[in-house]
Amino acid sequence: MANSTQIFYYILLALVFIGGLNWGLYAINPSYNVVEAIFGAGSVFAKIIFYLVAIAAIAAVVMSFTNNNVIFIQ
Repeated sequence: MANSTQIFYYILLALVFIGGLNWGLYAINPSYNVVEAIFGAGSVFAKIIFYLVAIAAIAAVVMSFTNNNVIFIQ
């Protein structure tokens, strides 16, 4: 059973993955913005997802410098 810290890491990694996938598709073709395609361009939900992805990326960087291998789940 996963504890709350592991669940947080799973959510963090999922958000970073979503952001990376979205940026990769956007690099291929700017019309491939998956988040805006799902939630609507400029919608409140799309902005929330973008904010969460940004926070997750910052948290991943901070955790990778503060705790050794904290991002890698055992």
